[in-house]
Amino acid sequence: MKNFPTIVSWLYSRQTFLIAGTLLFSVSPLLCGLLYFGAALVSIFNWKQVIFTRERIVLTVCIVVLSIGLAFRKVEPERILPGSISLSDYIPFLPFFFLISLEPFSESEITNFFYALILTIPQQFLLAVGENYLGWYGRFYFLGEQFPLIDVCVGPIARGLKTSASFFNPNIFSVYCIFCAGICLNLLIAELKPFTLNYTINLKLGIRILVPFFGLALCTTLIIWSGSDAGLMIFLLSTIIWLSWMTDKWLYLITIGAVGTLIAFISLNSFGWLTQFVTFLIPQRLLTLLNSVLASWNDRKPFYKCAVQLIQKKPLFGWGIGKFSQECANRTGMEMAHAHNIVLQLGADTGLPLAILFLSFLGYILFSCIHFLRTVRTKKSMTYQLSAGLIIVSISIMLMQAFDLGLLMSYRLNFLFWICLAIPYSLASQPKVSKAL
Repeated sequence: MKNFPTIVSWLYSRQTFLIAGTLLFSVSPLLCGLLYFGAALVSIFNWKQVIFTRERIVLTVCIVVLSIGLAFRKVEPERILPGSISLSDYIPFLPFFFLISLEPFSESEITNFFYALILTIPQQFLLAVGENYLGWYGRFYFLGEQFPLIDVCVGPIARGLKTSASFFNPNIFSVYCIFCAGICLNLLIAELKPFTLNYTINLKLGIRILVPFFGLALCTTLIIWSGSDAGLMIFLLSTIIWLSWMTDKWLYLITIGAVGTLIAFISLNSFGWLTQFVTFLIPQRLLTLLNSVLASWNDRKPFYKCAVQLIQKKPLFGWGIGKFSQECANRTGMEMAHAHNIVLQLGADTGLPLAILFLSFLGYILFSCIHFLRTVRTKKSMTYQLSAGLIIVSISIMLMQAFDLGLLMSYRLNFLFWICLAIPYSLASQPKVSKAL
């Protein structure tokens, strides 16, 4: 009985709710979301750690304004097609982010969350194997149909698409793969960084290295199986960004980015002998990947064009959340679930003022985290390295939202994105925080 208070405090903690929700990520979306919200609510009751600064108050006002604005831009009834964007894809996650970031995350909380997320990779890999080789297709649920405790959907929403492994769409699945691959790479390099020839390797250290290594290998396989060229490009880009951040070689990153962009532009256009020379230098697999991304971009042009037309027609208040698919179908005769671009989707749904406010809120969070991490003195600490990795993963996922809206089409991925932002922001937003980490 002496340990009873300790057990109760452990069970009633943000870390426990986060880990439990993450471990159920693949098999129970309902319980996963409820446990994540439980983790956010627990933070409210830890008043010893919660301090409301002027910045927190401003963010609270911003979240209230955004929530009210989004709620008023919902149309009745919403026409919810598969892949359409609804009000519930926006509103719950703003207060969730605010609440879960009130208390600063500890190193053990961050590390345990990482390992819990890595443990979902074998589950998704099993679903992908079943989908590709065992003929699994359809929904499998237990204890209820509308809100089941166990709920797994295998196979894409339409037959003929590539691997989706319970995410309905390969592009949404690739977002999950980017999350987990970034987490694995981050944790692996963080564990290997202090390694020297004189470093003693024991069983515990070996497991800490092997788990993210095999997780990264599985994620790479899953990204290839998903067939998402944009996902593969973003994964390669995020790897370059991460290595540049950790080595402070930003000049290399800028040079590689500029040269890579120039080479891609020349190879995808007709400049005579110059294009032939550049395509000769580029590996065939990379050239195929670039052409595929360009083809995907061209396929999405009607979506972008329709979204721009909607914004031009109603720039101040938009057409309302849930109206995009109907309006674009009326204009183009094509079935368009969403704009495939987060900026255009927000502008068409809510109008430019609310879209700018939403994107400014997100941009400020990213800026605060980056500024904080760039000014800490001890950059070798595990907390710093893991937090920096989360910011890079978040930026990579946001870049993907320029081509698709995987986040807004999956509550689970939306939760993961805001958790990845909340962890470093919980450290950056603390008053008089020690910059030693």
